[in-house]
Formats: sequence, structure tokens, C-alpha cells
Amino acid sequence: MQSSLSTIVVLIGIVLMSGCGPLIARHIGAEQWLMAGFAIGLLLCAIGPMWELRSRLKKVEDQIERLCLDASSRS
Repeated sequence: MQSSLSTIVVLIGIVLMSGCGPLIARHIGAEQWLMAGFAIGLLLCAIGPMWELRSRLKKVEDQIERLCLDASSRS
């Protein structure tokens, strides 16, 4: 399950790509910000789920560390 931050970032990326993509096709070379907006949209779509994955991985790392500390204190 994705977090709301991840979902929002992906949606922003999709909006940027859908807004800038057609304009790039019509104005190739004319407006550099259109290309930048499209590229940023792609990056947001790619990075959003990775933030969620990193958050989940951090939780697992913390749980493992706690389990290791508990086990070492018992012995």
C-alpha cells in the first residue's frame, strides 16, 4: 500500500507530463520550460514510489535493530 505522499507525488508527475507533453510536441525547441516540466514529471513518477519503499525499508531496519538489541540484552 502506498503512502499518501507517494500517491500525491505520482499524481503531480502525471499532471506535469500530461500538461507539458503535448506542448513539447507542438513547440519542439521553442520553449525550454516545457521540456523541463515534462522531465520533472517523469522524475516525480519514478521517485514517488521509491520514497515509500525507502520508508518501509527504514521501518524494517529499525525493527531488526530492536530485535537484535532485545536478544543481546536477554543473553
